[in-house]
Amino acid sequence: MNRFLGNNTFFLIFSVIIVSSLTTNSIFAEESEMPQWIKNTAGWWSDGQIADSDFIQGMEFLINQEIIQVPVTNSSPTTSDTVPEWVKNNAGWWAAGLISDNEFVNGIEFMIGNGIMTIQNSEKIMEMDSTEIAKEMSDTTEEMIMDETAKTDTSVSEEMQDDEQAPITTHIGEFSGLQGHSGEGTAKIVLVDGVTYLRFEDFKVTNGPDLFVYLAPNGDVHDGLLLERLKGSTGDQNYAVPSYVDLDELNTAVVYCKLFGVYFAEAPLK
Repeated sequence: MNRFLGNNTFFLIFSVIIVSSLTTNSIFAEESEMPQWIKNTAGWWSDGQIADSDFIQGMEFLINQEIIQVPVTNSSPTTSDTVPEWVKNNAGWWAAGLISDNEFVNGIEFMIGNGIMTIQNSEKIMEMDSTEIAKEMSDTTEEMIMDETAKTDTSVSEEMQDDEQAPITTHIGEFSGLQGHSGEGTAKIVLVDGVTYLRFEDFKVTNGPDLFVYLAPNGDVHDGLLLERLKGSTGDQNYAVPSYVDLDELNTAVVYCKLFGVYFAEAPLK
């Protein structure tokens, strides 16, 4: 990978890799494993090989989307474009493993509090405008992101049970991979206490950036219903289905990469 990333390239890659890697609700939680690749980029920023504006823009995007979270900080009424040296030093030390994740976050909080980073007061947006981001990417960048995210699985394990009655399965199908990606496991439509769920069992798919779960007519997400961001690339997981959904029409479960418009896996439901 070329260390000397220009303009928005660092922001684009940094955003997508963190989206695909974090599985906790807090920024850099102790039990999560931050890919070393991300720490490398922080080190490059500390060394001046990545522009301040690109680093700040990437962090603003992730925090505003609540993809990563920092404690609420009162912002200064004035803004500044100057990043203190100690903040950059922190990034370099964090990249080298010399300070903790929380100490690195202190630098991010400082930039928010002093108006260097601007954080919006808005509700979480599930569908970030990733397609606009992708338009600025080269084919080489897209390939690099796909390859990097495929290296790490994100796993989840959710049960499906009711204390009074057994879940009722009304539709079932088997996953297969699409467009060069692997996909396996079972998709089910399950009724539990009057609520409908799309459930994945023994599920595994190639990990990727910006993956979402859809119910779609014959697998076409453009006419389908987005349910939720994919919870994990492996493991059992549940997605609530609105009561108005016609499952004879929306007859296929789909895992789709919104960022690049790529189908990863589908399971026709019968």
